[in-house]
Amino acid sequence: MIPANRLTAVRLAAGLTGLCLMAACQSEPAVTTYSVTPQAQAYEPVAVASNLDLTQPEEPVTNQWGGVIPEAKPTTSVDDGGLGEIKD
Repeated sequence: MIPANRLTAVRLAAGLTGLCLMAACQSEPAVTTYSVTPQAQAYEPVAVASNLDLTQPEEPVTNQWGGVIPEAKPTTSVDDGGLGEIKD
């Protein structure tokens, strides 16, 4: 009579051997097809603005709904934030 531990080891070895044999006899891999796309067209760079208008408008700037766009300055002093004092 074979002990239970040895029987388990034999079953495990037989199972692994069976898996290896099945893996060795697998079917032929699927055929890989390649599709060729046409070559990319020449790159056209985007037009770049050469003359920037850096003047400040005299009146407040409004958005598309008629609301006033505020300047990008905080209304209170920024002592703790590391920005220091805002100077005009």
